[in-house]
Amino acid sequence: ASSEIESIEIITNPTVRYNPEGKSGIINLKMKQRKALGLNGNAMLTAGTGDKYNGSLNLNYNIGKVNFFANYTGMSKKGLGSRYLLRESFLSDTAHFVQQDVKTRMDVRSNKFDLGATFNFNPKNTLTLSYSTNPVTDIDADGTLSQYFNKSMILKKNVFTDNSENKNEKSQDYLMGYLRTFDKKGEELTIDYTYAKSNSDQIQSLVFHHVDGVSKAQILTNAGNYNSNFQLNWNYPFGKDSKIESGVQSIIRGSENNLYFNNYLQNEWQEDVLQRNLFVYDEQIHSVYGMWSVKH
Repeated sequence: ASSEIESIEIITNPTVRYNPEGKSGIINLKMKQRKALGLNGNAMLTAGTGDKYNGSLNLNYNIGKVNFFANYTGMSKKGLGSRYLLRESFLSDTAHFVQQDVKTRMDVRSNKFDLGATFNFNPKNTLTLSYSTNPVTDIDADGTLSQYFNKSMILKKNVFTDNSENKNEKSQDYLMGYLRTFDKKGEELTIDYTYAKSNSDQIQSLVFHHVDGVSKAQILTNAGNYNSNFQLNWNYPFGKDSKIESGVQSIIRGSENNLYFNNYLQNEWQEDVLQRNLFVYDEQIHSVYGMWSVKH
């Protein structure tokens, strides 16, 4: 939650330690560290127009050497919309103009839970363990009236489409972080490991209302992703103007996406095997780095 952010650091020239995916830089969020002993926390609730609600609850229990924390962030958003489209085609002999009126609605709900603990073994050794899960439900629907006209604006065909998409997604994240500082200011050793996985199922139902009848179709999608990241870093300063940064990193990640297409024929759903798609991707990246930097 935003209330747990202590500072935001923009790194415009990141080192290889951060493994930035883009070239413009990265944003480093530093979270608040609770130092007060005992139980403390905060809660927040916001509401907006159009059925938009957000809430969060953050709790910490500090017993000195160990700080336990638990967080909850919830979101509910509903909305209605509409759009209009008029398209003119100069290469079509039949439908020169296409007119579409669309009415949309959505309902999105998210509930994220975080649990963890920070162990302060001594002033120079700290270990953090945490787990988070975030189930999300997303329901989108729209009704579209499509009308097809010739060049003289005479209606040639029209169809009304009912489209609904129901998506359920769940993600889980595991984190371990170790920090070792030394007597020399600026020298530190960090060991971080994160494992994240997510899975989503989506059913898209399509009903086409033609002048001479009704046809139905379904698109079923299942997607899964995982990401394992281990990183060890060591920083050693030489005075105020130079330092060495070195470390190792191991990334193992992948995804799998399945898509099925069904048609409603003879009073039952039948899979269209010609439109099935399976995409599997796996990747491993192992690297060692070292850098010596000097300020002038």
